[in-house]
Amino acid sequence: MESITLQSDRVRLVIRPELGAGISDFSVKGPGNFFHPLMRRSSDGEMNASNLACFVMAPWANRIGGAVLSFAGENYKLKTTSSDGSAIHGDVRARPFCVLDRSPVSARLGFDSRTVNDANYPFAFEVIVRYEVQGLEARVEVTVGNVGTRAMPAGCGIHPYFMRRLWAERDVVRISAPVAGRYELANRLATGPAKQDRLADLLRQGCELPGETTDAVFGGCVGAMTIAYPASGVVLRMDGGVNQRQVVLFVPHASDVPGSEPTPLPYFALEPQTNVNDGFNLVERGAMTAAQAGMVVLEPGERLVTETVFTVGLG
Repeated sequence: MESITLQSDRVRLVIRPELGAGISDFSVKGPGNFFHPLMRRSSDGEMNASNLACFVMAPWANRIGGAVLSFAGENYKLKTTSSDGSAIHGDVRARPFCVLDRSPVSARLGFDSRTVNDANYPFAFEVIVRYEVQGLEARVEVTVGNVGTRAMPAGCGIHPYFMRRLWAERDVVRISAPVAGRYELANRLATGPAKQDRLADLLRQGCELPGETTDAVFGGCVGAMTIAYPASGVVLRMDGGVNQRQVVLFVPHASDVPGSEPTPLPYFALEPQTNVNDGFNLVERGAMTAAQAGMVVLEPGERLVTETVFTVGLG
């Protein structure tokens, strides 16, 4: 299946329908009239959805602990998809999507779990992803629908990897996010409601990326996040709307030589999502309310719709 390129005069999106309708390139036109990647760019031949610039998480975001979903008094065993024993990042990031419609600046793609016999979710669902570019703006709309006959818990999000530098080698990226607090994690799973935390305070004020490997989850994000590249003169605004109030910050490091000091990789993730890690199970156990966990219960025929808007500001 061929990639889909959407392009305005200043921004470009390349979509991979066969890899979960994920993004392989999100770039802005800069010096030399070239398109410079805002997100890490993957090759046309990339076959691992986790290596894309951005992938879609649905019908849940992040992890379900122990790969066991508890809902309405029932426990459902899912396939384990992470080395930590959890079911991670939903069930669509590597699924082929159908192209429903497209134009030079927009595309809509869909997946229906009833068309496969190995869906990793006990409820029938559909996911529709719509992309659009205009000027210096890109929009990503993710819809999760209940196409079954019983109520289901639902959540979604996107997992973008942003570059640490654009065209200026002197760039030292700064990020901000209007979060209310940070979740305490055990085995990468939230244990209760978000609390005040120094890193959450820094994010609200605007800060450089942490200097160490970080995989942190924050709640109560109301308003747009920003990613600033001072030397390049670019500020990327990311607004997850009213129902993506959970945020994951992932700052990976790696060692080139065994035993050497880890060094930061050239990208990081800042992920807007509706539900917190293991949120469905936390609600079932009474450790959080559905509102705190970002869990939505869809009756048959109902949909959860999210929109993330990226706006590139050029200095």
